Amino acid sequence: MNLLPIVCHIAAGFYMIAVFILALYGLHSLWLMILFLQRRRGAIALERAEQLQALPADADLPHLLVQLPVFNERDVVERLVDAVGTLDYPADKLHIQLLDDSTDDSVLRGESACARLRARGLDAQSLHRIDRHGFKAGALAEGMAKNDAPFIAIFDADFVPTGDFLRRALRPLLNDPDLALVQGRWEHLNRHANLLTAAQSLGIDGHFAIEQGARAWSGLAMNFNGTCGLWRRSAIIAAGGWEHDTLTEDMDLSYRAQLKGWKCTYRTGLAVPGEVPQTVNAWRAQQFRWAKGSIQTAMKLLPQVWKSRWNLHSKLAATLHMTHYMVHPLILVSLFCAPLTMLLIQHLPIWMLTLGLAGFLVGATAPLTVYAVSQFALYGKDGWRNLRYLPALAALGTGIAVSNATAVWQALRGKQSAFVRTPKQGAVGTKKPVGSYRAKSASGMAELFCAGWAALGLAVGAEVHTWITPLLALYFSGFGWMAYFSMRERFATDGEEPVRTPTPLPFLVPIGLLLCAGYLMMGSLAGTWRTQPVVFTSLALGLATLYMLGVFAVRSRPGGRWSLAWIALIAVGIRLAVLGMAPADDVSRYMLEGRQVAHGLNPYTVGYLDNSVRDISSELPPDISGVDHHPNWTTVYPPVMLGYEGLVTTLSVTPMAFKIAAMLCDLAAVGLILAAMLRMNLAPTLIILAAWNPIGPLFFAGEGHNDAVMELLLALGVYLLSGNHFRRSIFAFTLATLTKPFTAPLLLPTLLGRSRWWWLLPPGIAVVAYLPFIDAGLQPLQSMWMFGIQMHFNGALEPLVREAMGWWLTKDIVQSATVGILAAIFLTGATLIVARWRRNSQASTLDLTVRLMAMLLLCLPTLHAWYLAPLVPLLPFTRSWGLVLWTAMAPIYWLHAMADVQGGEMTEIPWVTALAHLPALAVLGYEAWGRSEPIPAATASAVPEPV
Repeated sequence: MNLLPIVCHIAAGFYMIAVFILALYGLHSLWLMILFLQRRRGAIALERAEQLQALPADADLPHLLVQLPVFNERDVVERLVDAVGTLDYPADKLHIQLLDDSTDDSVLRGESACARLRARGLDAQSLHRIDRHGFKAGALAEGMAKNDAPFIAIFDADFVPTGDFLRRALRPLLNDPDLALVQGRWEHLNRHANLLTAAQSLGIDGHFAIEQGARAWSGLAMNFNGTCGLWRRSAIIAAGGWEHDTLTEDMDLSYRAQLKGWKCTYRTGLAVPGEVPQTVNAWRAQQFRWAKGSIQTAMKLLPQVWKSRWNLHSKLAATLHMTHYMVHPLILVSLFCAPLTMLLIQHLPIWMLTLGLAGFLVGATAPLTVYAVSQFALYGKDGWRNLRYLPALAALGTGIAVSNATAVWQALRGKQSAFVRTPKQGAVGTKKPVGSYRAKSASGMAELFCAGWAALGLAVGAEVHTWITPLLALYFSGFGWMAYFSMRERFATDGEEPVRTPTPLPFLVPIGLLLCAGYLMMGSLAGTWRTQPVVFTSLALGLATLYMLGVFAVRSRPGGRWSLAWIALIAVGIRLAVLGMAPADDVSRYMLEGRQVAHGLNPYTVGYLDNSVRDISSELPPDISGVDHHPNWTTVYPPVMLGYEGLVTTLSVTPMAFKIAAMLCDLAAVGLILAAMLRMNLAPTLIILAAWNPIGPLFFAGEGHNDAVMELLLALGVYLLSGNHFRRSIFAFTLATLTKPFTAPLLLPTLLGRSRWWWLLPPGIAVVAYLPFIDAGLQPLQSMWMFGIQMHFNGALEPLVREAMGWWLTKDIVQSATVGILAAIFLTGATLIVARWRRNSQASTLDLTVRLMAMLLLCLPTLHAWYLAPLVPLLPFTRSWGLVLWTAMAPIYWLHAMADVQGGEMTEIPWVTALAHLPALAVLGYEAWGRSEPIPAATASAVPEPV
């Protein structure tokens, strides 16, 4: 069965659907802009007329309540209360409530600020709640219960209302008894603090200048923005009051009020300066809350919207409004489907290409057009100065897609979460004050992976020259930007004096340069390790020694972000340097099997000498070699590995394609492990254990072995385990097993303690994966069993067991008996490891995973050097020097080439096998029985926000 074209067609279908829906949201933005332009003059005239209208005398003005919901706002709470104290309204009619849910000293600051207002004759109260029930909505509801003023203004802690706000906002409410809300416009205190604030301000201007105006002035439903608004109390009560079952209580209340027949409006001139987040993590937290809350509100209220008597235009506009954050999952869908879609680009009809191009242009340019128009609408001719931030805004809109898509997914699943407020710093202008709180840091690894995938798509697009590449370029810049700033902020000190810890850089710099030079020499050597085993092995062991020194330096003094940056740079450099090495013989098999899969042949039933294979030989390089080993065998690789081979050969049928693909998988695995370490608060520079390990450069980037896919899936499983996503990790480890079966025992740590139904999941996934090859029957199992029985080479314990069995058994059953003894050793060892793990309440699941993997590799009958790859992503989570030494000595495997090659197979040299394993096993034995060290802790942790 030819799977790859089917997958590509499915991807193309999803891609077209995603682009089409994105275009719908883009057209909606353009339609709002048209409505705004049509009604702008009338709205401006109405607002001017209102301001010329005289208000009743002060004695006749209604009582008005100002609510200020705050939570741990020590940096801005006094500024907020002081600003409210300057509002122009009769003191006997103005009531101020500081709704304080704080758990820090901002409670005292707020009480002190309220006391100053009371000294001036104002009614200012600080209402402190110990229980944050309902979060912001709960605080607002409790405040309403303590005051019966007919009008209620609300200001968040990051805003500074101007003195004329209340009188300007009150006029429309007094003129129209059916009006529930007057929403003001956000201005920006720190617009030019940095690139992020400038881009945010541009986006906020688009929402307030264009979208809110268009909705309010056209009779469409609009939302309260949570602050800078004046409500009619009776409308809040009629709508059902404040509810806290969503994270956007503001949108929820405003839509419920409008469904009850109330109207909401917006005034452009009613501007309130506010602070926008100055850090990526703070902005990410804000956007996450808005995205999740809006989808929650959509799920709650859209059924009522479509049952209401609103016209079709209003219903469609409300639907697109409340579900606007769906664009972020759609961005991810289009990103991941684009490279596969481009493989079919030459086979797609012209009408589909035309629609795709039109959809992309509308979806990408419509929002940018709205933002551009907003600048001229607000600032006239001076607005063009802000347009230079449009590229940054476009990058932000794509870079936030991972976080917001996660928020959307949580909302769709019904997962509840706390109301996480956005940290404020009291920023004004371009100064960079030090805030008391920081938002939870993100690793940036997910965005880095997306940027890498977009780069892969660009590489594919460079070959076929399609219109999709501009979209991928936008995605690459956006996700790359987000990844960079997320990682930079994670190690930032926020202006505080950094903790002076010893740095390993004086050691890592020369070691890194020597590694790059050594690997470059390795990639430039004439011949292969088969022809010059001593030269290649000696150089590789020298590089392994440098690696061990680097590990020792980092374990002694972890260092900080500059050390991590240097480690990452060298990790990429050594892999690029070694690309010149000759590929492994196995790569020839990969290319052949990949073309078999691409042509719909079943590699489990078609041998390497079959006539049908000869029919596709013209697609293979003329110098292909390596398939002469066991030419009558069928493939021994599971289906996920065959899919990988088919995908790579579809892109390029060359050994270099497999080397580059393996290198990318290896680097992605390193990135996932780094993200897991950050989650677990481990010193990030310990990633050197995986990033500089010689197995990645030598056997993946250098030789192109497909075990890199297994390493990537194992790293994904580890990443999921670090976040306690045990069920998802089962999928990752199962897929890893479907690349190399000997990783199956790693499923045990995730399945222990689960119900029996979860134990059925891995075999279920395996059955589904094998369905495309079902016509092979049991041949896949037979091939793998034959490989395991007949191919005994370079095992750690196998030579010793085989030699012992040779003294007691006849030659024809020695190998089978050896496998049985090794299996018994593994089962016994695994049982003891699990029992010991269960007795130790402090041992982590990752600790069990490391020990099981080491035990498994110890008992494998055949242990090629690259089979140690599963240990590499686990090394940063253990203090073991034995495992580090074992992987570092892997190149000793090459010395087997010194023996005569007989029958197309390399002959095992006993002393080489002993040298490759015994030193490491001796250290592992000492560590297992002589001492035990915990997983290393991080040198420092981020400042947590009180909850």
